[in-house]
Amino acid sequence: MMLKLNLVGHSLSGEQIIHLKNLAMEGHPLEVCGIVSEHDVIVQYENCSDHPGDSFDAEIDIGDSGIKAIWHSHPGGKEYPSDDDRQFIWWCENHGHHFNHIIVTCTTVNEYEAELIDENTIVA
Repeated sequence: MMLKLNLVGHSLSGEQIIHLKNLAMEGHPLEVCGIVSEHDVIVQYENCSDHPGDSFDAEIDIGDSGIKAIWHSHPGGKEYPSDDDRQFIWWCENHGHHFNHIIVTCTTVNEYEAELIDENTIVA
């Protein structure tokens, strides 16, 4: 199965978008990360990565049905999922964990919806 990421309109309020940008600025030059709960609460987790300047790792229970989205920042300004992000998103989808993924920079917040598609399916 192949991963298809669709940029979607924000499920976040303007205030939440500003809050995420502020968290990214406060954490710069390291990646910060967390979740958006089903009740639209933004929760930040400690980034436990060995390389927090260009990756994130956190003690997030991705099996929690209360997760609406996982978010993390890209201090370098890349507005779309990295190859590592895509691998993580593919793993989540492949194991039945369906939620949006949000990439935050100091100036942008992009939300992606993931979809697994059959490699043999022709998409027009």
